[in-house]
Amino acid sequence: MVPGGQRRAQRQREVVVAQVHAVDEEARMDVAESALACAGLEDRYHWALRYSFALDDSVRENLRAALLAVAERHSRAERWAPMMATTDGPRPYLSTLANMALLEERAPARFLKPSKVAIGRPRCMHAVLLNISTDLWRRCIEPKYEVVVNEYRIWLGIGTAHMRRALREEG
Repeated sequence: MVPGGQRRAQRQREVVVAQVHAVDEEARMDVAESALACAGLEDRYHWALRYSFALDDSVRENLRAALLAVAERHSRAERWAPMMATTDGPRPYLSTLANMALLEERAPARFLKPSKVAIGRPRCMHAVLLNISTDLWRRCIEPKYEVVVNEYRIWLGIGTAHMRRALREEG
């Protein structure tokens, strides 16, 4: 990230912190109750909740590593190719799939299907980030990416169900 981007990100964090401090006592209690409702939850589910709902970037690296482990496990089981052909030559891609899943979770609008109105042949953001053609993305890589994204969605679902159950039991 460029220094200007770091300053912008720091400013955004400061704004979020200021907003949190501006919340009334009842809302702060709701946050505290939600945190307590996560007690006993497996780390990956808790990290997914924190990353997606609390926008907590401190768990990003843990999540990336966990999603990479998912991709590697499927790669071995389904015999995925360890490298993919990019316009820069062959390169490993599983780590990029894990990173993209987290990027898309935070900024889904940037990953929407490309518009057919675009001049020339539209490319999807996934293909751009991987430096591959849209056709290669759709034929070969997208199904693998969906495995990673679906695992993340499962983690969110499990975490959310756990938290709801705990909050119902308290209330």
